[in-house]
Amino acid sequence: MTLEEGIAQASSTMKFVCNPKDFFRIPACTFAYWVSPSIVALFESSPKVQADGREAVIGASTKDDFRFLRLAWEVSNVNRAEIGTEHLVESGTWIPFAKGGAVIRYYGDLDLLINWADNGLELKALISEYRGSRGWGYQWSAELKPRSFSFRPGLTWGRRSTTLAFRLLPANAMFADKGPAILDAENSPATLTSLIAILNSQAFVALASVQVARVSLAQSFEIGLIQSTPIPVLDGKIKEYLARIIKKVWLRFREIDSVKGTSNAFTVPALLATSGGSTLAERSVTWATHVHTREETVVSIQAEIDDIAFRLYGLAPTDRAALTAPLCSRATSEVGAEADDNEEAEATIANAPALVADLLGYIIGTVFGRWDIRYATGERPAPELPDPFAPLPVCPPGMLQGDDGLPLALEAGRQLQATGHYPLDIAWGGILVDDPSHPFDLEHRLHEVFIVLWNDRSEAIEQEACELLGIKSLRDYFRKPSGFFADHLKRFSKSRRQAPIYWPLSTAKGSYTLWIYYHSLSDQTLHTALADFVDPKIKNVRAEISLLRESNNNRGRLEELLDLEGELLDFRAEIERIIKLPWQPNLNDGVLITAAPLWRLFRLPKWQKDLKACWDKLEKGEYDWAHLAYSIWPKRVEEVCKKDRSIAIAHGLEHLCQVEPPKPKAKRDRKKAE
Repeated sequence: MTLEEGIAQASSTMKFVCNPKDFFRIPACTFAYWVSPSIVALFESSPKVQADGREAVIGASTKDDFRFLRLAWEVSNVNRAEIGTEHLVESGTWIPFAKGGAVIRYYGDLDLLINWADNGLELKALISEYRGSRGWGYQWSAELKPRSFSFRPGLTWGRRSTTLAFRLLPANAMFADKGPAILDAENSPATLTSLIAILNSQAFVALASVQVARVSLAQSFEIGLIQSTPIPVLDGKIKEYLARIIKKVWLRFREIDSVKGTSNAFTVPALLATSGGSTLAERSVTWATHVHTREETVVSIQAEIDDIAFRLYGLAPTDRAALTAPLCSRATSEVGAEADDNEEAEATIANAPALVADLLGYIIGTVFGRWDIRYATGERPAPELPDPFAPLPVCPPGMLQGDDGLPLALEAGRQLQATGHYPLDIAWGGILVDDPSHPFDLEHRLHEVFIVLWNDRSEAIEQEACELLGIKSLRDYFRKPSGFFADHLKRFSKSRRQAPIYWPLSTAKGSYTLWIYYHSLSDQTLHTALADFVDPKIKNVRAEISLLRESNNNRGRLEELLDLEGELLDFRAEIERIIKLPWQPNLNDGVLITAAPLWRLFRLPKWQKDLKACWDKLEKGEYDWAHLAYSIWPKRVEEVCKKDRSIAIAHGLEHLCQVEPPKPKAKRDRKKAE
């Protein structure tokens, strides 16, 4: 249809009649020609988000996310910060951090933590230096808005996103400039849960999109846009009803999230969370059906919320059609589409191979004492469901914990095992080995877990797991770099960080591999690896070589052992070199930096390449804030501390810093007008 034909037809859906003056009644004066006068009137007559005790606020900017942010599983749970009175950190370092990210509604796990030791002293120093060096003044509060560390419950959204989506923000968390928040003056759960229903409705998202009709000039959902979007008045009954159904939606999402090994809500993997089926394949189908049913429930509730919202806004069916028309929807979908920091929403794992891989990740975690297998066997009941706005737990519910709610300590764990109150033999030293002759052989320990979980059916289930993954054996799956570790690396990488916690350190050809548990690392780990694993293996190999030489039989086996001896000696020499750096792991540095000196011992090319790049930067002094940098190059780092207060704070060397901390500007007295 031509433009002339469209104008000539009175009933054409492509013809819009509007008063240009109405554009000035919409915030930002957008060219929203498709909306009716009644929709425009909402911007003048209805309350806004920023009213009645509600405020939409910008969050914190670190200026160096790699330095100050970690994934939740990278740092020791013992170092999760405790918030005391007056919003001050009483102990610990790391606080949950909402940073926008994937497009998800209502429920969103906080994968990131921010370094807030001493109430952000190091971060504040860096920001002061950053701003001061650019002539902007030394006020750290310009980047760290006080509201961003008020640790109040609220709602958060991704400022740069393909569409607008709000989720609940628990208490005792911080939020970023890319993940702003809406706070309520009374911190009322009922107010916040009913409000999020409106904010995630078609009506609200469409009204927000009206303000960014010119998408080429607006690529994100900014604070001002949210503040100025109208919302309807909610009476007591509708407020209570919306709060109730939103909690139902939140619980549905949390239930699905609780089977992911990286979630703060994790208890057991999907194949152990469902009892529908005697085989892994049957359980996979049952789980997929369960997920689909939950998703249908959420879709149904969302449709009801959309109907309620349009009714509360007082919009006629024609207005609803106009707001949700393809033209408006297209404008909405394009907002933020070019943003380079948006993440796709994580797909729900529902296919059998992926679920089996997830199961094996859980099983190795139980062997290392990360997860409490008693939740899977039914010896312990499922944890109670938390309040949506409750602070995130220090440990995921499924973690093996002591009475203090922290990861079970070594001695307490050994005592628990010695008394027969735990069904599994745990590798408390944090090292397993790919060696059938060793008592800490990885595959043998995995077999034991299958027996605990499936008893006399363990062999059949293990065989089925291998068939579903297309592998010969569990040993084959864990030995190949493209097998378990590649999958584990992918699952434990998020928000532009890579953080695998089960490390395969191998000889050059992979003939011998040690599996190291990241959370058991200490400056003695590599010494133990040599004394208890590598040196005895070299001794045994040499003994067998001597026997074969004396007997002059099996030449092929002799050559194989000679190659293995050479690999092991090179492996040992590399570990010795790393020990002498010295290598003193500190989990606060994060996985990438901690693993960087070991880059030659990993066989997965991509991971090895990334570690080597990180090591090169460490050598050049680009990460002198890291504890590892100070342990290897103490004199260099101390020289840096003299000129850089934030790095001095990071190492507890403020006494070396020769730069005076910036002094706050004196407040000027303002004379009262005559």
